[in-house]
Amino acid sequence: MKISFKTSIIVVSLAASLVVSSCKFIQDEPPPYVVSKPVCLIEAKPGYFNFAGIEFDFFNASEKAITNIYLSFMVYDADTKKNPFIGSNVIKMSFDGVIKQQEQKKFFISLDNYSFTIPAKPYLIDFFCVTKIIYEDTSQWEDPSGVYYTNSYE
Repeated sequence: MKISFKTSIIVVSLAASLVVSSCKFIQDEPPPYVVSKPVCLIEAKPGYFNFAGIEFDFFNASEKAITNIYLSFMVYDADTKKNPFIGSNVIKMSFDGVIKQQEQKKFFISLDNYSFTIPAKPYLIDFFCVTKIIYEDTSQWEDPSGVYYTNSYE
């Protein structure tokens, strides 16, 4: 069966419209949280990190208690705008612990294990996003493509 060029264009257009409309639908619904811009600190935070780390606030805007939060972000050198690490600058991690509904918590992420030197300036944090939330009732919310991201710079 031979498909005409016109039919191919229509099928591709419909598929593209479906993808675009589904992305818009996701963006029209606010995430079940509010997160502050991540702040890179070049200092010791006893109990969290010795040289460099990230601080951010997280507010559970849902009506359910959270048990796990999964994050993903990228780190760049402030001057060169390049990867400051020998390995990957993409960091993925999770936090375990209960965050009650409508509760706000401050989190700290150590960067000590990623860098071999103490940076002169705070790193730039980009594509900082909550990729997954697991609730006490085992239900989940996900943003695997990072639609809701923030960064540490303007």
